Amino acid sequence: MSRKNQSIFTLINTALLLILIAIFIFQKTGFSFKSIFCRKIPEKSFSSVKIPSESTYQEILRFAVIGDIHIGAWSESENYLTLAIKKAIEKKAAFLVLLGDLTQNGSKEQYNSLKKILEDSGLPFYVVPGNHDIGREAVDNGLQNFREIFGEPSGKVLLKLNSKGKINKVRLFLLDTSYYGSLLETGQLVWLKEEFDKGFNPEELRIVFSQAPYDKLTMSDGYYFREFICNGFIDGLFEADLHRTEFFRRDCPLPLFTHKNDPETPFRFNTFKVGALFQPEKEFSGFLMIYYLENRFVEFERIVLTENNQ
Repeated sequence: MSRKNQSIFTLINTALLLILIAIFIFQKTGFSFKSIFCRKIPEKSFSSVKIPSESTYQEILRFAVIGDIHIGAWSESENYLTLAIKKAIEKKAAFLVLLGDLTQNGSKEQYNSLKKILEDSGLPFYVVPGNHDIGREAVDNGLQNFREIFGEPSGKVLLKLNSKGKINKVRLFLLDTSYYGSLLETGQLVWLKEEFDKGFNPEELRIVFSQAPYDKLTMSDGYYFREFICNGFIDGLFEADLHRTEFFRRDCPLPLFTHKNDPETPFRFNTFKVGALFQPEKEFSGFLMIYYLENRFVEFERIVLTENNQ
């Protein structure tokens, strides 16, 4: 074999060896290209509920988040929602957020039943629509019904706090992700970018609510959405749709993306999947109580409604 052929043979063997080593490392570390965009780090198992603890930091905000009610899908849905709101009031929630699939198919009758329960409670509320309300599983006029009864399906809310600390206001971002990837199409990413481009504001909390989990967004929507969240230093992302409860943190910055606000400091944003009242996956029906402290730390408590997994 000539010296040239020997060099080529050696080069090929070296390349194959490096490929095998890379595959071995990826398998051992659990690396995948999907993990670049959908990476999550489990932080807390809900087999043990986290109860708000005694703290030297003042609590500045508490609220309840309820996901996947599906009014109209089962006979007990209205009773479960009424019970959930009662428990939220007992926990002294300042307001309530209903996060996706409020109804089974977005009919006006279902929306009216939902609205009556909410208004009768006297608790301030904000609603985020899901695919069963105005998306693929809704009736033809589901979106029109929603607008007529609750207004536009997305928007932002500014709340003032009676806090003596530095944080004195909360900005809620209510997203319409009922079509799993409509953020770009509906222009919601535009106003998110405008808001988050203002940079970190030490005087406010920023909390984002989305029915569709980040993992279900299209790659383009998901990438830009996460980019804006990383730049916006949000204090929490709340998701529904999967009918299970989880808490984890996602990393910033993204690969090949500079975190422009503070590139030297790693940032991880809290993500909550809030569970479900209707047919929860491998857990009891329930919802989350959320507690924010003045140091921006968030504590949470899962409230179980039944021991009969409907």
